[in-house]
Amino acid sequence: MRTIPHFKDNEELGLVQARWSFVNKDENLLTRLQNINLAFHFEVEKKVNGVFLNFFGFNGTAGVWRIKALEVSGGWLERTTVEDMDIAVRAHVHGWKFIFLNDVECQCELPESYEAYRKQQHRWHSGPMQLFRLCLPQIICTKCMEEVQLDIPLLPAEEIDPAILFLHPLLHNPPHDNVHARGLFQLGSAYEYVVTKKSGRSSESDLVALGQKESKHQRGSSEPNLFDMKEDLVKQEQKAMKKRKHNRIYTKELSLAFLLLSDAARSLLSAQGIHFYFLLFQGVSFLLVGLDLIGEQVQ
Repeated sequence: MRTIPHFKDNEELGLVQARWSFVNKDENLLTRLQNINLAFHFEVEKKVNGVFLNFFGFNGTAGVWRIKALEVSGGWLERTTVEDMDIAVRAHVHGWKFIFLNDVECQCELPESYEAYRKQQHRWHSGPMQLFRLCLPQIICTKCMEEVQLDIPLLPAEEIDPAILFLHPLLHNPPHDNVHARGLFQLGSAYEYVVTKKSGRSSESDLVALGQKESKHQRGSSEPNLFDMKEDLVKQEQKAMKKRKHNRIYTKELSLAFLLLSDAARSLLSAQGIHFYFLLFQGVSFLLVGLDLIGEQVQ
């Protein structure tokens, strides 16, 4: 009722995107930090792009598409792990406009453990690299890119197609964003699709899979009881948590923490020391992550 009316008398509108809100944003430090980051993503980035460019990346959920826009743009493809971003870029190239509704919220969940968060971010950052390689020729060939001549960083902002800004991480994000910069060199090195386990709550698919497994051992049994299976699944997860004695150690994060803290000490001992606090906070953050001290903790 709050999204469909925007399509009336607006034949150029292809997508209406709502804002994500999170039911578990206060679960732990990791979810609170993610909530801050994604709140900026939706309430600033998407809102501004929607107002001034009529273009932003579709988030895969919490959106309503015009069927004609999907059909004209080539439909839903599985050639990358970011098929939602893929259809958004192709729809923009075909001239469709998007609207973002900041006052319409759809509840979602955030990853509560660092391991789940790593898998999610790996997919979110490697997928755009695949899409950049696949869509770049199509974007260059469009009418709005005839005068670009591949010299994008030197052109005035009004002459750049928003699609290329969205796809190119080094233009869309600051150069010191090492996650995006590292992803630029992957260019399709990760094609697996990982469904991130968010909060550990049992989904219906988990329960059905467990029921099918149990039915093999029980001949003549009736349809499985999902409620009983959910209790069994929770007990199994609790047993697995009890068996776990130590938090996982992430060596790469610890190495980066050591490097940052060393640089912070050098900055403190230097004449200016202007980067001390920045390096210190960054180093402590990676130290906490490397020791698995944020997210789900062993009781």
